[in-house]
Amino acid sequence: MRTHVTIKEVAREAHVSVATVSRVFAGGTASEASRDAVTKAAQKLHYVPNGVARSLRVQRQGVVAALVSDVRNPYFGLLAHALQTELAENDLVMILGNASEDYQKQEEFLEKALEHRVDGMVLAIHSKKSPALDKILARGVPVVFVDRAAPNYDVPYVGSEAASGIRAALTYLKEQGHRRIALVSGIEDTSTVRERQEAFEKIGTELGLATGVNAKGATPAQLYEEWVNSDATAVLFAYAPNMWPVLQYLSRKGVKIPNDLSVIGYDDLPIMEHLHPPLTTIGQEVAEMSRRAVKILVDLLENKQVKGSRIPTKLIVRKSTGKPRKGALSK
Repeated sequence: MRTHVTIKEVAREAHVSVATVSRVFAGGTASEASRDAVTKAAQKLHYVPNGVARSLRVQRQGVVAALVSDVRNPYFGLLAHALQTELAENDLVMILGNASEDYQKQEEFLEKALEHRVDGMVLAIHSKKSPALDKILARGVPVVFVDRAAPNYDVPYVGSEAASGIRAALTYLKEQGHRRIALVSGIEDTSTVRERQEAFEKIGTELGLATGVNAKGATPAQLYEEWVNSDATAVLFAYAPNMWPVLQYLSRKGVKIPNDLSVIGYDDLPIMEHLHPPLTTIGQEVAEMSRRAVKILVDLLENKQVKGSRIPTKLIVRKSTGKPRKGALSK
């Protein structure tokens, strides 16, 4: 076996640049064709990188780590499925991480994903500063944010644009005669909830509506009392998991939807059209979001220039909204 083969000879044999050979052996980004050419050339010449006491395990593995916020939330189940489908279309296998809306679990998964040398990552991430993500980006691992994003990171982001759907929802409620509308917010340290709340307050003011954002952590009974005291006739939920216990409470209370209170949900989950009454909701394009996110990741793996994008949300009107009846809610 030759012991004096150089990286320049590998580059010449593979018909690529020395820089490309270096990126391949370092686990950096390179095209699939370049990786194959470098691997075959190294094997032919019996080249082993200096300081590497392992076999030629340098080609792209075809594995991507995807992190979702909480698989108990059906929306993130749909997102995970759509991501896996799109990755499979690109011959990539997905390792799924579930943060369970827990920042520490998120960091643990990101650390493990980095250890396993995945080719890239698609992340629905908390908005906090992430030491694990800092390490990932420092290693040059391609990353795309999907649905949720963390500020102050130079990472392409694909997500929904909340204002369009919220504007449509508030405009529709105003046309129905509603003037006092409440928002039930969600987890505050996420980019999506903050954006929805800001859009609700801004657009509500523009439309001349009396809007209120309900207290963080309020129970269904406390929310109901707030709505009674504020004469709210409609409520919008910015985070679907917060809606289900409230709907159960309203049912036990004998509140009729939409006769006593109009309700608008978020995410347009499949079950929402089968509720009684079917739920008016703001829908997100999960499949398109996933398609764009995976396309960006694949382009990053091929060293192409990329740009994030936002997808408008839309209002789907069903039977849970109608004209208001003042004083319909009572203690």
